Amino acid sequence: MQLPCSEELNIEYLGRLFDNTSECYKFFWFKAIVAKVTEGKQEISYEELVDEMIADAWYMVTEYHLNLGPKDTLEAVVNLIKQKYPELKSCEKRQQFWIC
Repeated sequence: MQLPCSEELNIEYLGRLFDNTSECYKFFWFKAIVAKVTEGKQEISYEELVDEMIADAWYMVTEYHLNLGPKDTLEAVVNLIKQKYPELKSCEKRQQFWIC
């Protein structure tokens, strides 16, 4: 993937992230980072990123049973949450989604 040049960041490493896209978690991870940066966050915890990734994957996995890849654990986490909390619907709104 060819990304624009930057004097502040080593863009080559970011571009290489998408060299092998057999696992969908990379797209959810990148989308989560972009969402948090767009919100104005300069520091993002691992938990925040994972929460964002799960929320983004929720509908696709629970409603359409999308397979995110042969070794992708994001799909497994969504299915585990769905199994543990069956009252959560596939169309659950993000604000109501998290039980904790």
